[in-house]
Amino acid sequence: MSIKLDLDDSAALAVFEFLSRTLDEQNGEKLQEAVVHDGELWALNTLHGVLEKTLSEPFEADYRAHVKKALEMLVVKSGTWPKTVE
Repeated sequence: MSIKLDLDDSAALAVFEFLSRTLDEQNGEKLQEAVVHDGELWALNTLHGVLEKTLSEPFEADYRAHVKKALEMLVVKSGTWPKTVE
């Protein structure tokens, strides 16, 4: 069985950047507290691989500019993330 995901370009690039940073550059260390099983990290790694095969922006010279624009577009579309009230 396989699942199809429908992400807009901005969300796909933002998720790719997050997974690249947290899985590739940091070996998933900062995610260790958030996951309850190593299988979750492998699932995220699989998603990262799918996005890497699909996206062209990571291989472009202005990749960082693409990421910045994608993140800004997501916030414009959805607003800032709600803060926890203490």
